[in-house]
Amino acid sequence: MTPAELLASRRPPKKLGKRKPFVRSAPWSCSLRIARTELGLSLREVAQACDMTVAGLHQVEAGGNVLLVTAMKLAEFFGKPVTELWKIRKG
Repeated sequence: MTPAELLASRRPPKKLGKRKPFVRSAPWSCSLRIARTELGLSLREVAQACDMTVAGLHQVEAGGNVLLVTAMKLAEFFGKPVTELWKIRKG
């Protein structure tokens, strides 16, 4: 069980509202928000588990620049390879 799944299993699932997609200008797409919301985790919970600030994690989710060390921490937390969380956009 990944750390994210373990954290999500310790509390009741949170109801998530429908959000409109937002526009990103980064040359890659980041699926961190999808991975986080599928488990019902908040920004604060993931940020604390990965030694980040909430603002920093939000910026990464929105397509901002991310250090490789941070990307690897987040990938390990979610139990997914970095290449699955960040994909280069084509076109």
